[in-house]
Amino acid sequence: MMDSTVNYQRELEETQLVLEMATEAAKAGVWSWNSSTNLMTSDERMHLLFDLETEQKKGSAKPFINRIHPEDRKRVLEILQTSREQNKSFQFDIRIVDRYGNRKHIKTIGTVRPVLSTEEQEITGLCLDITRDKLKDEALNESTQRFQSAIEYSPIGIAVLDLHGHWIQVNKALENIFGYSANELYQTDFQSLTHKDDLNDDLKYVEELVDGKIKSYQMDKRYHKKDGSVFWAQLNVSLLRSSSGVPQYFISQIQEITERKIAEQKIQDIVTERTQQLQVANQELEAFSYSVSHDLRSPLRSIHGFSQALLEDYSEQLDEIGKNYLKRVSLASIRMGRLIDDLLTLSRITRQDINISEINISEIANQVVSSLAQDYPNTNFKIQPNLMGNADRGLISVVLENLLENAAKYSSKKDDPEVSLHMEMINNKKTIVIQDNGVGFDMKYSSKLFGAFQRLHSDSEFDGTGIGLATVKRIQNRHGEKVWAESTLNQGSKFYFTLN
Repeated sequence: MMDSTVNYQRELEETQLVLEMATEAAKAGVWSWNSSTNLMTSDERMHLLFDLETEQKKGSAKPFINRIHPEDRKRVLEILQTSREQNKSFQFDIRIVDRYGNRKHIKTIGTVRPVLSTEEQEITGLCLDITRDKLKDEALNESTQRFQSAIEYSPIGIAVLDLHGHWIQVNKALENIFGYSANELYQTDFQSLTHKDDLNDDLKYVEELVDGKIKSYQMDKRYHKKDGSVFWAQLNVSLLRSSSGVPQYFISQIQEITERKIAEQKIQDIVTERTQQLQVANQELEAFSYSVSHDLRSPLRSIHGFSQALLEDYSEQLDEIGKNYLKRVSLASIRMGRLIDDLLTLSRITRQDINISEINISEIANQVVSSLAQDYPNTNFKIQPNLMGNADRGLISVVLENLLENAAKYSSKKDDPEVSLHMEMINNKKTIVIQDNGVGFDMKYSSKLFGAFQRLHSDSEFDGTGIGLATVKRIQNRHGEKVWAESTLNQGSKFYFTLN
């Protein structure tokens, strides 16, 4: 009998130790309440939880009850009363209010057991502070409600679909788009409402999404409304996965874009029509170019030839005025021929294909300079070596011919004419700079510089057709690059053009 008592006492102590360890780990407050004597025994943690003085470990339960939120107090007393009557365990969550008015959320777990050798009952329990968990739950619930409200009141159709494509949640906007009620949509899937010509593309994206190859996708596709009509929609789809990465369901946003598609088609039709008109115009331009090249050159050659013949064969019969007239006719025919050549070049540049490759700018410039040196023997040309860039070789040759010839021409009346070409980095772009020390021009006329037939100097000062810089501008536009100029009157000019 003594051994049994000792063993029981040891088991009781071990149980008490385990209980103390458990309550300490859980930071739980422990209490017991004798319903007959109305005395309550509690540990220090209970007093801290309920914001009560810690000196009194045993006393009335009233201070604890008074800390319970008024809206919860009656419910707590009813639960405890029912547990006493039915002699069963209990569990409930309550709110308590400390002396400063701050609220805490407390979880209470307990049981009712009889006091040995008496008819009294003792209620024993644990109290846990779950305020942080409650706040998290409230924040999550609030976030969920905001999310649900955002879905429901969004002007864009939003839906949640399972992995088989069945609609499991839709908002009002989606119902309005399709003309189906939510319950009607829940009986079907997106596949059955998708236009057959767009289904395969959609399913391909879905497969890539589930396989993890893409995180989301967007596409324009067609759907069927309830009334049988077809409409265009912009679809955005993402996939929600579990914390372990397992696919859960799809989130789809659907916005009707039928009017936009109709407008785009109208624009496309206009573009097609304009393209056809442009092709016809180009054909007419080519025919005109052929006519200019062949039909106009012949009379010009005749005019020039007969003028020269008259000067040579009938020189003695002509006075100086007549000879001057013939010389002017001859020069005009030559100038007209050059103008025709320049116009044909300008026309050809607009139509010809462009072939971008890496080219040696310095090499091309030196070839141009070799040709110009015959007409401008006194000009000092300086070309920076080994300048490379990406462009169409033939077109850039035309650019260099025009700019270098202009620089040489407009500096030719100087005692020591100089023309240089070098490269600078301007706004992180390779930029070719062609500089001369010529007559320059007034920058207030710079807006006219690159227009066709626009000249800032008269023919009596410098010969020209007014087509060269317009050709340069058009070539740079074809490359998607820029050209511009800076100048001071009688102090020379700088022409810049960018390269890739």
